[in-house]
Amino acid sequence: MLPCFVGHPIDDQDSERFCIDNSDAARVAGAPVFFFQYCLNGYGMFRAHRREYRIELGQGFLFRLPSNTAHWLPEGACWERLFVAFRGATATSIAERLLEWHGPIFTLPIDSEAVCLLGTLCEEAMTDEKPSIFRAASVLYRFLMVLGEIATSANCNSPHAIRTSLNFINNRYSDPNLQLDDLARQAGLSKHYFAHLFRRVTGQTPGIWLRDRRMRAAQELLSYTHLPTKRIAHFVGYRDYNYFCRVYRRWSGKTPGQIRQGN
Repeated sequence: MLPCFVGHPIDDQDSERFCIDNSDAARVAGAPVFFFQYCLNGYGMFRAHRREYRIELGQGFLFRLPSNTAHWLPEGACWERLFVAFRGATATSIAERLLEWHGPIFTLPIDSEAVCLLGTLCEEAMTDEKPSIFRAASVLYRFLMVLGEIATSANCNSPHAIRTSLNFINNRYSDPNLQLDDLARQAGLSKHYFAHLFRRVTGQTPGIWLRDRRMRAAQELLSYTHLPTKRIAHFVGYRDYNYFCRVYRRWSGKTPGQIRQGN
């Protein structure tokens, strides 16, 4: 079951400039909320972990609130968009997997099944009558499954060695001894060729990918548990607490303590 679905209507920002910082945990009460936003007309900008994307017609992006992301309307631009927000154990688990395997950016033709489902969700949220939670959950689940099919198809086009290493990182990121040599050995490639192939396929180095996986885990634990920060550092693969704090601040722009305080 996919509980607590929230729908949003089409929003035309015209020339009004806005910028939404998604790193503020205070904006969310309780469990994380995921958003998917799709561009119908014009363009806007999206940033994830310091990388910026121009989002145009036919593109959408997925992100979690809170997360080290932001989206904004450049001055003088116009952005017409569809967007939905959702939470719940099953839905958020699927969304996390989509981000890990595909990344935040999706290219979807405007007549695709995914966009039709997204439009259905938004239309039902705009009606005067209270939408059926079961109907909304069913449509949302199908929408996420279509995105999953896209992510799986894209991932299948990646070399088996890289898929193997991504699984390995996801399962072993908490191991402080995890090294490039281990990833290359798991993939069955030389260290140098593995690093080259990994960057060509993912756009990132193995080290940056591993760091981001650890930081995402740390951010969730800082935001939604009461575990001591030193224990969180150890849990995500850092023996040196001070080094963990420096890495986290470079990654998120905030200290672990600021995240805990909701600043």
